[in-house]
Amino acid sequence: MRGVGRVAIIVVVLLGVVATPVSGADGESSGLAPESAVEHRSAYGLPVDAETMARLASSSVDVGSEAWGIPLTAEEQAYLDLRARMHFADSVSQNLLPTLRGLSKYAGAYIDQKANGALVVLTTGDVDGVETQVASLMPAQSRGSRVELAKHTLAELMDAIAGAGAAWSTMFPGVQLQAVALDEQGNRLVLTIAEDAPDLDISRLRSQLRVPLELSRRPPDSDTVCTTRDNCANPLRAGTWIHRSGLPPVGTLPDCTMGYHIVIGTNEHFTTAGHCGFGGDFDWFNRVLGEIGNDGLSLYGDDGQDIMYVSMNDAQRSQYIYACCLDILGYVFPIQGETLCASLGRTNNIRCGVVQSTWVKYKSDTPNPDIFVWGGDLGISAANGDSGSPIYRLNDSNQARAIGLITTEFGEFARLDTSLDNWNANVVK
Repeated sequence: MRGVGRVAIIVVVLLGVVATPVSGADGESSGLAPESAVEHRSAYGLPVDAETMARLASSSVDVGSEAWGIPLTAEEQAYLDLRARMHFADSVSQNLLPTLRGLSKYAGAYIDQKANGALVVLTTGDVDGVETQVASLMPAQSRGSRVELAKHTLAELMDAIAGAGAAWSTMFPGVQLQAVALDEQGNRLVLTIAEDAPDLDISRLRSQLRVPLELSRRPPDSDTVCTTRDNCANPLRAGTWIHRSGLPPVGTLPDCTMGYHIVIGTNEHFTTAGHCGFGGDFDWFNRVLGEIGNDGLSLYGDDGQDIMYVSMNDAQRSQYIYACCLDILGYVFPIQGETLCASLGRTNNIRCGVVQSTWVKYKSDTPNPDIFVWGGDLGISAANGDSGSPIYRLNDSNQARAIGLITTEFGEFARLDTSLDNWNANVVK
């Protein structure tokens, strides 16, 4: 199963030195998603022939699944150096992209892992002028960059997204649109429908929205509710179990995963997926502490984000991510094509993938009738109960930038950069 931006996967061949495995204070090993092994390796431009995959099935050969949730030999892991890739993406997102996003003819950006993990900037205007500006802002440890001409600005694509749902309902009233995703690399939108939906001619929709469209198919989304990692407190940390409305018997899978801890004014809270609190005003529990707190504000609703926050005791706050790291530098926006990782609660491992879309509007099936929410798409597989699991970017000092929270089994996620701004909040760091 894949996320909405499936066609927007950027294949990569990464160059670098030996990558340090993702390991945390909890000593947790990271599992492998067998159904995703071929797609994950393909996304990094690695061979996926039958002989290679059979060889990787040997635990003595595969060292990448434990470290990254991606099957890799020791040589491939050293060759890819995923941590250095994330560090470069973090540098450009902090020091370069905010300036470029202010340009009137900015058309997007992505990480081209196939070209040594270089940054690619798109513009509808003067390529040479943008190249000069990019060069002046590029970090010292650059992986390279290039500027390409595009037909549509990012603003035009976002305007098309805003009108896509209504236009679709008018033209195809009998076919459910599951998601609309932004593909910055392709300078287009990707529309997703059910895999058993009838064949459709979307040429008239292209003409109305005035941007390129791609049609994708997949099984319907299922919101992830249920988790694991039960015995963790003092302090609490992102990626651990949370139970709704009381503590069930030991061994019972809880309801959702704890996301990042945040501060609003002088008060501490933790985040999780918004659909976890849908339908009631709930108290939340931890196996060690008992009751943690109760529902706060939620952005979950039609055209909202699938994220909420819950009150918590100030003494339990932390900047820890379970099985990852003990230092969060802040929250940032994702970049299409970059490598991000998630500390999955129910699945109980670290799983990394390539960002397929930074803006996707997708169907959430917790309410009846279904609603549409928006966020990003990492394209990793998750299980029922991983909802709220933290997604992050690592630098070469094993420090994390908070990106978002897993919300569906296909790897769609709520973005922190917009939701926390809405609450005037910041992550605990």
